[in-house]
Amino acid sequence: MKKCFTIMALYGLAALIAPEAAGKQLPLKGEVFTIEKHTAFLILPEKHVAGQPVPWVWYAPTLRGLPGKEETWMFERFLKAGIAIAGVDVGESFGSPKGRKIYSALHKHLVNKRGMAEQACLLARSRGGLMLYCWAAENPDKVRCITGIYPVCNIASYPGIRRACGAYGLNAGQLEAELARHNPIDRLASLAKAKVPIFHIHGDKDGVVPLDKNSAIIKQRYDQLGGPMILEVVKGQGHNMWKGWFQSQNLVDFVIKHATKPQQKKASAASPKIQPAQQPVGRDPGPGKGQPVDKLKLAKLEKSLQRWKKLKKECQGNYTYSKRWSSWVGFGNVTEVVVANNKVVERNYKSFSAPQRPAAPGKPPGKRKETGWSEKGAKLGSHKEGHPAKTLDQLYEEAKAILNRPLPAFQRLGLRFNEQGLLLACYTQDTRIADDAPTKGVNISTITLGK
Repeated sequence: MKKCFTIMALYGLAALIAPEAAGKQLPLKGEVFTIEKHTAFLILPEKHVAGQPVPWVWYAPTLRGLPGKEETWMFERFLKAGIAIAGVDVGESFGSPKGRKIYSALHKHLVNKRGMAEQACLLARSRGGLMLYCWAAENPDKVRCITGIYPVCNIASYPGIRRACGAYGLNAGQLEAELARHNPIDRLASLAKAKVPIFHIHGDKDGVVPLDKNSAIIKQRYDQLGGPMILEVVKGQGHNMWKGWFQSQNLVDFVIKHATKPQQKKASAASPKIQPAQQPVGRDPGPGKGQPVDKLKLAKLEKSLQRWKKLKKECQGNYTYSKRWSSWVGFGNVTEVVVANNKVVERNYKSFSAPQRPAAPGKPPGKRKETGWSEKGAKLGSHKEGHPAKTLDQLYEEAKAILNRPLPAFQRLGLRFNEQGLLLACYTQDTRIADDAPTKGVNISTITLGK
């Protein structure tokens, strides 16, 4: 009776949720609350061993919309085994010290106030790998085990130093110089010394978080350090929403085994070999289906091209176009390409951080951090970032080539024109990629013709 009352009391605290956390939706019944103004959640099992701390899974990233419905299968099995699930939204921290500080605050709160076990089972999905590994490297005594679903383990691989540096309060050069202090692949020694067991499941066709630059490096280095790790490689799969990622019986069994053990046993210095993945529950992976060449879209492009040829004469080949990209959490970049007499003469680039949180209630948010450059003449095209220095004629040729190819399996086609009928976008995008799926092809934002 006392145990039931304790669990009911914890759920009753949901009435005290701060307004900024009220919009958080969970895939299963749980509590949403705040930790140092950051939205957190806790899903409790109906039953657990009386008088004992509650074992728990720490899920990341807890960004908007995550954890999602796809995690339900795993979560239900954790809960049935008496294991809670928790997490906190630290935004796009990329494992930065600020994010780690909030993680420590969540751990302290859950252990001291909510009766959770001192050691958590970490479950990292995609970019959650940076967040959890960076915290775990500094707190190996608080980690029971680590599991990952195509986890990011290498800042240089994803999101890249230039995208991550803002979260660390550094410029790209500074973060690169300090990378070994923050990068998970370089911070495994403390975890290996504590014999923290690790399990990763990762696809060999992952183009967003490449296997060889992330999980495979962790496996190689952890083996060398004597740490116990299983790396399960799924052939033919990439960074996508395939059910096999979220219905991995091997991953679930691994978590339950370590979460419910009363005491950690010393692991053997020899790490298990890489093993093939089991088939997903309830779904054949299948090759997917592509689509034939769309002649209607080709006709639309040709009509737009004729319109462009007419307007190009009127503006005498003088125009500017821009390409803007923004992540759903707010950071991004803008490229401006200037064309004179049908030749690219200038390229300007600016990147910006996500919107800053207000310094205090009622105060305006801080300014976004911005960096950028401009190139002309001999330096044109010298920077790797930004939209390439191409004319609209070259973009039309690129679009024509895309439309003349059958659409590959698991791809969608984007085709868009502006109010003048000029081409803005013609690209393919992998529908299986969960986070900020990149586009391949033409995708610009605005066109301004000269007078």
